[in-house]
Amino acid sequence: MILGLTIYFTSVKLVDNRILSFVLTIGAMYMMQPYVAARAQLPTFILFVLTIFFIERFLETNKKRYAVGLFIIPVIISNIHAAVFPFYFILYLPYVAEYLLCVLCKKKETEEETEKEPYKVIMRRNNKGKWLIVIMLVCLGAGLLTPVFPVPYTYVYNKLMGETMQSINEHLPLVIMNNINFIVASMFFLIILMFTDTKIRLCDLFMLGGLIALTFNSRRQESMFILAGVFILIRLINAMFEKYDPEGCSKMERAVSKRKIQVVVILVVTLLAIDLYRPKMGNPFINEHSYPTGAATFMLENLDVDNIRLYNEYNYGAYLVYRGIPVFIDSRASLYAPEFNPDVYVFRDFINISGLNVTNIEERFDYYGITHLIMFENARLRMFINQSPERYNNIYDDGRFVVYERTQSSNLH
Repeated sequence: MILGLTIYFTSVKLVDNRILSFVLTIGAMYMMQPYVAARAQLPTFILFVLTIFFIERFLETNKKRYAVGLFIIPVIISNIHAAVFPFYFILYLPYVAEYLLCVLCKKKETEEETEKEPYKVIMRRNNKGKWLIVIMLVCLGAGLLTPVFPVPYTYVYNKLMGETMQSINEHLPLVIMNNINFIVASMFFLIILMFTDTKIRLCDLFMLGGLIALTFNSRRQESMFILAGVFILIRLINAMFEKYDPEGCSKMERAVSKRKIQVVVILVVTLLAIDLYRPKMGNPFINEHSYPTGAATFMLENLDVDNIRLYNEYNYGAYLVYRGIPVFIDSRASLYAPEFNPDVYVFRDFINISGLNVTNIEERFDYYGITHLIMFENARLRMFINQSPERYNNIYDDGRFVVYERTQSSNLH
């Protein structure tokens, strides 16, 4: 809710069009569904939206309070989600690049002349850009104000150089045919820019191009494309309306401002929300098909979980931790890789064992002292286990998850 409201009010401040801001905020939140979860990234999304707002308002007004906000945000990010600290500065780069190009081209700070130019791209010099560069350089030091220094500066490099990038789905390159939402959003930009006389700011073009490149490199960055791209799209559509029907937006704004219309809109949104929520009212908090709720209860009631060595799969390791069961691996992949934890190769061993890509599975189990295993009913590893029933006792099976007790283990590490 806070993310949606932040996008909406930022849009209103940037283009002063409540109807357009409302519609595109709904669209942005719809596209953000896969990325909205109870993780550190959610407050980070809100902070990134505020970063764009503060940058735009600082360049427009030169007020110090926006500069203060721009410094506070990276301090917060470096303490709650240090992994994305460098992405904060990516949001500055289009504005900085436009200013530097204007300086090199000796462009003057005259908006009127810019609007009269016949070019599709608006290249406008804002002399406050030099102060934005100063703010960005000062903010680089925000990574020092955290107990996990130097993680804000080194995490992304270590991640990119590490062995987890090619195995985690959200870090893989985007497959465009599997992302219809991304295709539709991109088509909106292309249609407006190709088939209308609407102009785009150079900094917006830089931002759009950079975010598309990031998204193709890693599908996770689609969230950044949505968060920053929605403001560019709002600005383009608003400029198109002002060019082709300057009175249309004002008439629609006045119509929507009528109390009857507002009541109807509130009722429609409320009914839609109820309709979406009603089928989920009886759903359990934890999806039993995705997480081993019954198996975890069985282990807690029948095993001394503090004195066993459990092998589990990646996707539900966090749930086992939530239930107080020590795990082999969980979704914090960095903890289990040598680039962040020297001489620890748990992530690599998990990939090889779960995919049956090694011939010495028993040796790896012995190395880690594995005494029990939990896995999905259809896990590939079961083919290996079924070949040695004398070594693995099936002690739990609920049709979704299965737990084995290993009868031969040694060499605890």
